Amino acid sequence: MFQTNKNGMFVELNKPYYYPGEGVTGNVYVNIQQAWGTRGIDCQIKTKEFIRYIERVKKPFKRQRKNPQTKKMETYTAYEYVNVERRDEKTLYKFSNLLTQCNGNIFNIGQYCYPFEFTIPPNLPGSFEYYDKDSSACITYTVKAKAISINNAKEMIKSENVIIVRQPYTNFNYPTNVNRNIQ
Repeated sequence: MFQTNKNGMFVELNKPYYYPGEGVTGNVYVNIQQAWGTRGIDCQIKTKEFIRYIERVKKPFKRQRKNPQTKKMETYTAYEYVNVERRDEKTLYKFSNLLTQCNGNIFNIGQYCYPFEFTIPPNLPGSFEYYDKDSSACITYTVKAKAISINNAKEMIKSENVIIVRQPYTNFNYPTNVNRNIQ
């Protein structure tokens, strides 16, 4: 779980999956091998949406040709189709919570456990992933814990864990009168 002789952190979730509107619970385990200066541990839940696809676009460009009647060079517009990659990413939901503040801004040597709990808003969609050759899309939920060093803003101890959020089951009324034509 932790590397030896190094400060480390691990995020553990209490369940393998959750539903919108449900509380996400777990623990952040911290292993401090050398005293470390930090203000505390921040824990956040984040929902991100990502999409990437290839779109075929008609692109104009200028060409020249000799007019057979006037024998002069003329400029005209020609078109070609090119593939353009489109991508977009946005954060649907983000919530942070300070789990602990360190006395004197120092984490002393030892192992620590900090419980956390977040509630997933009921209006968020479930987790989703789709990948193929020309496109991909996903909705991901992550719980991330981090402690940033006071001495060096780039130095941090962090860990994250992906949450699977399932869509709640809804009743679907199948049609009762279905005719099937077979040819």
